Amino acid sequence: MARVDKKEVIKKEKVVAEPSGITGIKEESPKGELFFKIVLIVMAAALVGVVLYFVIDALIGDGNTNPSKRYNENNYITSYQVQQIKSGENFENIAHAGLRDALDNYAYVYIFFYAENTDGLITSTLDRQNQALEVMDQIMALDVKEITLNAGTSTELTYLVINDDVAFFFVDTSLASNADWVNSVDTTEGQAAAANVPLLLEIHNGEDLEWFGPWTKVDSNPAALTKLQSVLADLQ
Repeated sequence: MARVDKKEVIKKEKVVAEPSGITGIKEESPKGELFFKIVLIVMAAALVGVVLYFVIDALIGDGNTNPSKRYNENNYITSYQVQQIKSGENFENIAHAGLRDALDNYAYVYIFFYAENTDGLITSTLDRQNQALEVMDQIMALDVKEITLNAGTSTELTYLVINDDVAFFFVDTSLASNADWVNSVDTTEGQAAAANVPLLLEIHNGEDLEWFGPWTKVDSNPAALTKLQSVLADLQ
């Protein structure tokens, strides 16, 4: 029997490496972690910047949501104030100082209803309104006067009048704040033909109210356009 060489056996034995604790997942280096944090910071800053942009844009936009008015902004009133006049409420309860002053001091106060934003108007209504506005523009282009109330105080207000007897105010029916404007219109017999623009309310001596609607009707007053043409002829 051949003798086994021990040295040969030792050479054939498989060497098993001791576990090194490496799991196969490469650990993040300090530089990699720093880069990742920088990316997160940049993304967060960009997000904050976008949010601030939209917030500032919204705040600035709030001040410009209403387009510039066709006429003097202080000659615009609300449908609620018209409702106060219609219901015979004491003029002292009307918040608009210019309207209060005109009702107390002018023989004829006219309130013209029209839609500044015409998106929702049908063609026939828009045509009638444009015709009435053309006459209204001619009236407001006359030699108007500025009336200043509470001069030098925080409540100072300047509004326009036509002459010593006539003042015009306006209701923009396209404003959300005037959404109930139709409720302030009198469409009973002898008044406006319909609660639709263009409309004109004549207030004589602060008491007598006459409504002129978008068109002429047998049992109603003439159209607002006809009345405005008559007023213009008297003023010229």
